[in-house]
Amino acid sequence: MHWKESQAGHAIGGRHGAVLLDISIIKNQCVGCNVFGRGNYPVFTTKLIEEKGMDWWKKKLEQSRQVRKWSRVELEEFIETYKEKLNALKT
Repeated sequence: MHWKESQAGHAIGGRHGAVLLDISIIKNQCVGCNVFGRGNYPVFTTKLIEEKGMDWWKKKLEQSRQVRKWSRVELEEFIETYKEKLNALKT
């Protein structure tokens, strides 16, 4: 699907600070899976586990239970990095 039609699906639900911006668990999803299918976690997580392994998944789940406070500088750097990536897609 074209990137403009996709949404950022998170393999771990909620808005946990430690994994919210972890790009290893964020993948493109259509609105049907991400919104109406509430993330379609059975399919989403199965694919990630097959790709990266169960030990990796267990670490991500552990991280999801940790509180992470992002500094303003970290967030601004994150935004700038992804603005550059987005601009590269447009060219």
